[in-house]
This record gives sequence, C-alpha cells and structure tokens, in this order.
Amino acid sequence: MANYYYHPLPPEQIQFKTPPYTRLLVLSAGREPQPLHGVLELTNVESPPPFEALSYTWGSNFVDTPLYSVNGNLPIRANLDAALRSLRLPSQARRLWVDAICINQEDIQERTRQVQYMRLIYKRATRVIVWLGLKSHGIEEAFTLAIQLSECRRGKGAMKELDSRPEDNPTSSTILSSAIDGFATHVNQLNSESVHNSWEAQLMTVSNEESHESMALYLLKENPHIADLLRDLLKRPYFSRIWCIQEVLVSSWSLAKCEDLEIDFMDLIACAQYLHFTRNSVFGQILHFWDFVYSARTGEHKLGKVDGSMNSLLYCLAASRNFDASDPRDKVFTLLGISDEGLKPLLALWPDSRFELPDRTKRDLETAKETMSRLSALLDREYSHPALIADYSKDLVGVYRDLTRFFVGLAPHILEILSYVSHLDDPSEGSFPSWVPKWFQKQSTSPLMVGCYNAGLIFGPTRHSPRSLDNALLGKPQNPDILQLDGFRIDRVYKVSDTMLHDTLEPVKIHNIWSQLFQLPYNHSEVKYRSDESLHLAFLLTLTAGILSVIQHLLLHKGITRLNKDIPQVYEQAKMLACAYMKVEIEDSDTHEAALNLEYTMTSQNTNARNSYSQKQAKAPSTIDIALSQDWQNGVKAFSHNRRVYLTQNGYLGLGPKMMREGDEICVLYGGYVPFVLRPQGNHHILVGDTYVHDTDIMWGKFADAVNTNRSNIKNGQFILK
Repeated sequence: MANYYYHPLPPEQIQFKTPPYTRLLVLSAGREPQPLHGVLELTNVESPPPFEALSYTWGSNFVDTPLYSVNGNLPIRANLDAALRSLRLPSQARRLWVDAICINQEDIQERTRQVQYMRLIYKRATRVIVWLGLKSHGIEEAFTLAIQLSECRRGKGAMKELDSRPEDNPTSSTILSSAIDGFATHVNQLNSESVHNSWEAQLMTVSNEESHESMALYLLKENPHIADLLRDLLKRPYFSRIWCIQEVLVSSWSLAKCEDLEIDFMDLIACAQYLHFTRNSVFGQILHFWDFVYSARTGEHKLGKVDGSMNSLLYCLAASRNFDASDPRDKVFTLLGISDEGLKPLLALWPDSRFELPDRTKRDLETAKETMSRLSALLDREYSHPALIADYSKDLVGVYRDLTRFFVGLAPHILEILSYVSHLDDPSEGSFPSWVPKWFQKQSTSPLMVGCYNAGLIFGPTRHSPRSLDNALLGKPQNPDILQLDGFRIDRVYKVSDTMLHDTLEPVKIHNIWSQLFQLPYNHSEVKYRSDESLHLAFLLTLTAGILSVIQHLLLHKGITRLNKDIPQVYEQAKMLACAYMKVEIEDSDTHEAALNLEYTMTSQNTNARNSYSQKQAKAPSTIDIALSQDWQNGVKAFSHNRRVYLTQNGYLGLGPKMMREGDEICVLYGGYVPFVLRPQGNHHILVGDTYVHDTDIMWGKFADAVNTNRSNIKNGQFILK
C-alpha cells in the first residue's frame, strides 16, 4: 500500500485570525504482536475533543512495519513504534497528538503553520505523556529515588502545588518521614532505624529547610549506585531534545513512562537540583536547565515578564545551548513558545527598564508600540517581528542572522547577543557572518558575564548606536550580512598563549601560560603592571576575567544574581581570592611573602576585608585561604576554559577567545558590555569574540567616556563587520 496521503489543512485567512487546525491520531485498539492501526482526524485546537500529546525523541531508524491507515501507510521510527505499542489499549481507541504523524513533515508551509500552534496543542492536551524509552536495568530503583528526592524538595515549602497533585497534600514532616521510611525499605543496605536515629539528631540542630536539603544529599551519598542509575536515566536523549522543554512546561500535567513504569515528570526533574553539581559538563548544564524548568513550572522562581515564560528569548537561547535539535532552526523556534518576546512580541519594542533613554527615543517607541497594537487589533492577531516568527522557508543562516540583527536593533542597542559569538573554527570561513552566534553549536566556553561590566555603554544625547542601515526595526537592511557599528580601537595583540583547557577535578596549571607571555620567572613578584599592581597579581586576575570569580562565588554561595554596587569592594575581594591562591598553591617563599604583603596592604585599607583577613593570621595558609583559593581556581576553570591569554603592544593583559591570534585588534563597540576582538580584513573586520582587558577604566566605561568626550588621543571610528 502507498504512503499516507495528507489532505491539506483548511487554508489560512488573510484578514482575520485563522483557527488553529491540526490533526489527531486515533490509535486503534490492539495487542502484541499485532501491527499498529489508526486514523487521522481534523480538529480545532481551541475546542478539541479530549486527547493526550506525546513528547518523545524521534530517533533515526525506521521500523519495517508502518502504522496502517485508510489513506495509506505511515512510516514510523523505532522509538515511536515502541511508544505507540506501549500506549495502545487492548479494547478501545486512544486519541493522541504525535508530531511525526499529525504534521505533514514534507510540507514546509504546513510545518511553519503547525509549529506556531505547538504551545497551544500541548497546553490543551488532557495530559502530556513523556516517553523515555524502554526499561533498562535498575530503572525501578531510579524512579523510586527520584520520588524520594522530589519529596525532599517539596518539603522545603518553596513551591506552589501543581494542579495535578492530590488535594490532601502531606505536611513537610510527613514527607520527610515518608522519604526516610520509603527509601530505607526499598534499599536493603540501608538500616531504617539508623536512618531515623541520624535524622532525629540532625532535625534538632538544623532548620526545616536545611534538613530536607541534607536528607536529599544523604540519600545520594549513601546510595551511589542508585544515584548513578538516576543520572543514567537523565542522560537519555529525551532530556537533551530542545522541543521537550516547551512540551512539558506548558502542559497541565506531564507523565513520564518507561513501558509500564510511570512517574510524574515534575517529580523526575525535581531531583536535578541535587544532581547538577557537574554543571561545567554538558550533562551538568542540561540538568541545570531542567532544574530551571522545574522552578518555573512550579512557581519556585519567576523570571519571565509574561505568564508561561521562562525568561527573555536571549536568556533561553544561551541557557539551552547544549540541547539538541534535528533541525538547527528549532533551537530558536521552540523557544518562541516559552520566552517573553515570543509570547508577547510587543514587549520587544520596549527596552529593558535598567536603561534610561532620552525622551525622544521613548516617544518614538511609544508611537511604534501604539501603531503595532492598532495593526494587531485590525488583523485580529498580535503583531510579531519577522525574526520572531517560526518560518521553515528561511534557511538556517537567515534565521540566526535576522534574529541577531533584531536584537542589535532594539533600543537601547545593547550588543549583549554578540557576547555569545564563540567560534570553533576560522571565523572568516563558512556561510555565517562572523557576528552571528551559531546556536546549534554546543557551548565551548563561558561568555564573560554580561551585566558585570559596561565597557561600551555610553548613554545620553551623544551616545552611539548601530547605524540606521542596520536597525532591524526600520525594515530590511541594504546588506543583511553586514553589521556596521561605532566604537574605537584600544590596542593590537602582540602575544597570544595556547588555548587553556582545564580538568574540573584537577588543580589549574598556569605556569606554561605565563612562560608563553613573559620572559620572567613565574615567581617574580617585583615587576609592576600598567596599573601599578604586581604583574603576577594582574596575571592571576586576568585568568578569572577580573571580578568574575567573586561573582561566581556570590552566585553559588549567596544566591546573588546581579551586581548592583560596591564595584571597588568587589574588585578588592577578587584580589583576595588571587592572594589566597598565591599563598596556598605557590611554595616559593618570595611569592608567598608578596601575597602576604599585598593582603596586608588591602586589609589595612578596607574595613570589611580586614574583618575577614586580619594581619593576625599566621603566614601558613589558613582554612579560609584554602577555601578561597579553590574559589579562585573555580573561577579560572569557569571563565578561561577554551580561551587564550594575550598581551598587547602597549602592555595590556587580556582574556580572549580561542580563535584569536597575533595582530588582532582589541576594540570597544558602543553598546557592548565588554570589549571585543576584531580581525582587520581590508575594508572590513571579522568578529572573533568577546574579551576581558585587565584595566578597570576600560571595563567599567571610563575609557569610553573619555574617548566619547574628546578627552583621549584615541578617536571614534566605524567598524564594518562581515
């Protein structure tokens, strides 16, 4: 029998909103080993019959036996075949929505139309079934541990209960007791009485929230084999598929299945909080994102400006970079359904409240917003910029490039998106403009944390912005592959180190990096840097991009998410971390003494620092020194991995991208949080990546202000980026 013939969906209306039509699979009843049968029926998603939506991964191999239907055969892949056989009921039909079947994948226009309904489909489903694949050894134990860990997390009292949960929700004390009893009963090697005794002692000395956190970590520590089984479960391909995020986030209830085993999907990802300590790895970063999904879904945290949104589109793009998509364009399209700008496109016309704009700019934006609102009302559909519409007729370069231009063109023209450019090969080759982030590539290095620096943020009547030629809000540019920006050149690169690669479990190794830049012994402490601080200290601070080691420490230990004030104090704290490393890791007596002298100088001038680091400390490294030395090393691993250290012709130290080389230029582009490495190519430049320059005036905008007000010998210029 021939392959299935898809009847076209009702045509879209030009003047008015088209009902969101889709197809549903009515899966016929049957038993093994009978083949699969079913029919497709047309439905309006806004008023559908009860149905379940399947969330799964496609896989690669097709099975020999298709799904049989009256209009022809539907070829299906092995993973979907296993899912449908597991979901098929023995005596009655089951209505499902399955993307590979319900969408004509050969029709680009239909795919473009259907992907815009995806959020609504999964939201209107009675429930979403998350198919994780077939059972494997130990999967039952992994499910049990996940349930216990989720009870620990819910016991902290920081979440809103899901609608799908029973009304008679147990108290925190009941949850804690249940978790201990249930897990001890299930795992033979745990003695339930000893568990109770140990926890009764702890509950008397710690807060309720701390006890639940500690219990979760205790269960993981005491049962490493089952914890590994749970990690293996979370490493299945499903958890790295980008579309799965939206499918479960918008659902009213999502149920995970491995054949006949079932678990509430929120219970499963609740344990990500306790397992993503390997966040520097791809697996750890993916788990961290699922932890964020759990927080957004349950109400623990709300970062989006719109109901149902996880955060801004750019944030979601950066945070989900390590996820997979069979079509790289879906790395953007799927996030439109769970991000601020995707859900409420008019929000994109209004700038971030952190930035104060000139009155004229505000008036122009208000006019544009009102015009778009009237247009939306006239067409009975909300206006959306073309870059924010899923369109499979556009090629990959066009999707990524147009989105980048859109972000660059938004007032107040912050170039944050350029900080996510991370080339893995020569940026002058290939079809992509050098200034366009390749979201389909896995994250190879950490971007220099945006929001901590303001190297090119100049506001007021004289501020610079992208030329009107490049303003995405004014229509199509003359040449979409060219970006023209204002800025100035700081210096030219003189020497570049090898690419730094760090093992997360090993101490950092930096001696060879020093020797590639300087013809001085590593323990030489008398040579001064441009800022009159020790060259050795300047080198160590460069490896952590200045204050970023402190910011990471605050994020991990204090929960602080934004740096608002006390920059000089934070910079002194960064010096403290570097000094702690010098004291702990460097055995040379001269360097050790230099670290102590520097520490004394700083603590004698800083009251807060003096409280933590008094001169009374012994010259031998203290416990605090050891801890802070580790924080410094963690900062190095986080921000210098897969980067290079460089020295400029005028003696600036910096931390730059992997693909930089001698002769590249260090430039400030107006609107950029940090400087950038540009490569001159005749009449234009190539964007190599973002960079940290070890100079506080450069990184915090004083240098740009001096250039912009003609108080510097350096002059503004225009950079044409290709």
